[in-house]
Amino acid sequence: MRDRTRANRYQLMFHVQVLDADNGDLLGQLVDVSRVGLMLAPEEALEVGSRYRLRIPLSVLYHGHRQLQIGATVAWTATAMHPAFHRNGLGSLELPEDQREALARGIDDHHMRAAD
Repeated sequence: MRDRTRANRYQLMFHVQVLDADNGDLLGQLVDVSRVGLMLAPEEALEVGSRYRLRIPLSVLYHGHRQLQIGATVAWTATAMHPAFHRNGLGSLELPEDQREALARGIDDHHMRAAD
């Protein structure tokens, strides 16, 4: 059974690509984000328990950052509404404190709380 995070999640109103920081491959689109985790929509499911170094390029300078680099572990996977896509929840986020603060400020700035 999946353990759903209790942190407020915020759906994104724009497309944000998430890349593998080690090789530059596209991992998927960022679907929602919280202070403790995020959800990706990849074309191929990511393996539960896998650890990634994510690079999230930002289209504009945001709270002093052009990109975020986040270490994260795949916590769960599920088929999306469209069977050609998946949903993956990633948690155990590791990122520098200044980037963690930028992420938190971005969440606070946008107030796009997802329905629980």
